[in-house]
Amino acid sequence: MTRPVGVTAAAIVACASDAIGPADACGAYPLRGLLEVARAQDVVPELLDLRSSGDTSGPRDRVVGYGAFALSTASEVS
Repeated sequence: MTRPVGVTAAAIVACASDAIGPADACGAYPLRGLLEVARAQDVVPELLDLRSSGDTSGPRDRVVGYGAFALSTASEVS
């Protein structure tokens, strides 16, 4: 069972790699690895934009999400 697109995006921003399962994102395991390294290196993901296939065409009850994120060091964000 998949979950709402925003929930996965929130897990990415929180570097909560363990909250992202294989049905939550394409490339979930590489994404989880990236988030582990980001957390270890004090890198902070920032959500730039979040859209779904329902924003452009198709039904809104079955969507694919597309997120744009930037990675910055914590000192660059502060």
